[in-house]
Amino acid sequence: MFRTEVIELVHKIREAIQPRKWGVKDSFGDLTLTEQGFERILDGHWYGGTVSSGASADWKTVTSPAELHLWERAWGSSDDTVFPGTLLEDHRTTFWFKGDPSAIESGFISFDTGFSFGVSNWYSLKTQSFTQMGALQAAGSASHGLPIVCWSRDDLGGEEMGLAKLGPLQVWISQ
Repeated sequence: MFRTEVIELVHKIREAIQPRKWGVKDSFGDLTLTEQGFERILDGHWYGGTVSSGASADWKTVTSPAELHLWERAWGSSDDTVFPGTLLEDHRTTFWFKGDPSAIESGFISFDTGFSFGVSNWYSLKTQSFTQMGALQAAGSASHGLPIVCWSRDDLGGEEMGLAKLGPLQVWISQ
């Protein structure tokens, strides 16, 4: 979309859902939405590449709606469910966690398209970076050699992890 089309779309959505806050994920990092009443809440970079598999014995996968509920609470969700249990039926989507299900320390989501392996929604309650958590090694072991694509606010270290910085992104939230 061209920037003017995005701005027009922002105005239409704002009119349709006036009282609620909402966000825009700018996947190319090239929008400025402050004049439209948005605040940039984060910026980062897209990364992509092939990650060699590593030890992932301490990572587990969510296997039940009850575990997904615990994963989501650790991720920081309120009482509202963001991730419905039906996602567990989709073999392409996997929710990963470290720790005991009742005391999750960190987690992430992977999505296997068959052409690439997306990693998103990572978090750490121990304030570890994505790299420190070992999430890339776990994703690498599950990706079966597919290229991994993810984004991060942190600098992922580039080539030594097998990932190259692909471009910027940012997220805006309405005021």
